Amino acid sequence: MPPAAIVRSGRRLYAVEGRGAPVELGPLAPDAAEVAAWLAEPDRAELPSGVRAKLPAGAVSADDPAVARGLSAAGRTVAPVALPEWRWARERAPAADVGELRAIGLAFGQRALRRALADPGEVVITLAREEARVERALGRDRSATDELTAGGSGPTDRYLASARSLRTAHEHHLDLLRGELEAAARAVAPNLAALVGPITAARLVAEAGGLRALARMSGSRIQLLGARRRPSPVRGPRYGLIVRATRLNELPPDRWAAFARSLAALAAIASRADAITGGSIAGLLVARRDRRFAELARR
Repeated sequence: MPPAAIVRSGRRLYAVEGRGAPVELGPLAPDAAEVAAWLAEPDRAELPSGVRAKLPAGAVSADDPAVARGLSAAGRTVAPVALPEWRWARERAPAADVGELRAIGLAFGQRALRRALADPGEVVITLAREEARVERALGRDRSATDELTAGGSGPTDRYLASARSLRTAHEHHLDLLRGELEAAARAVAPNLAALVGPITAARLVAEAGGLRALARMSGSRIQLLGARRRPSPVRGPRYGLIVRATRLNELPPDRWAAFARSLAALAAIASRADAITGGSIAGLLVARRDRRFAELARR
C-alpha cells in the first residue's frame, strides 16, 4: 500500500491515503505565531500530541520539510510517494483561508526580522547608521548655536542657556552611542577595526550592507565607499569614508589619496579575514599600514 500523504494547509494537517478522502489530523498550533515558530525552528519540529495520535498506521510521507521533521521526531519513517498521489492529495485537501495564510506569513516574517536584528552584524549596521545620523544632527545644532551666538546679546541669551544644555545632552548621547558601536565593531570585525579604527570600520560595514558584502569588494571600491560626489572624467572623489580612518589626518592633505589607496587595499584583506577565515591578522596589517605611513611622511 502506498504511503499516506501528509499535506499542510495553513495551520492544519490532512492525511490522504491512496485515492481516499482527506482526513484532518488537527491544527498544528492555536495561532499563527506558533505555527510560524513550528515551521521556522528545527528544535520545535515535533508534531503536537493530538496530530501524532491521528497519524495513519502505515507508511507516511510529507512534501513540507517542517512536517517531515515532525514526522521523524514522532518516530515515523518518512517514505517517498508517487507524483500522481501527491497531486491527488494536494487537490483534495481543503484550501487554507487567505487571512490565515497572511497571518502565518506575517508572523514568520516578524520572527525572521527579530533573528536578523539580533545578529551582531546587524547590530553594527544599526548602530553605525544611528551614530552617523546623531553626528549630523549635532553638527547642525552646533552651527545654529554658533550663528545665534554671533548675533550678540539680548533676547537670545535666554534661549542660549537651554540650547547649550540640550547640546551637552546630545554630545553625551553621542559618546555613549560611540562606545557601544566601538565594542560591537571590535567584536564583529576585529581586524578591520584595528586597521582603520572601530568607528570607521563600522561605517564601512554599514555602507556596504554587511561584513560579507564588504568582503566581496575590491580595494578601489572600498576607497570610494561612502563618497557623495559622483566621479567624472575630469575630477571625481578620491576617497569616501576611508578618510576618517586612523592616522590619515596626521599626513598633509596632498598625501591623503595615496594613503587612502593603501588603507583601502589593506581593508579589503582585513574584511575578508573577518568575514571568511576568522583569523587574527591585525598585527601584520597595522605594521604594513604604519610602514606606508612612514614612507609618505618622509616625502
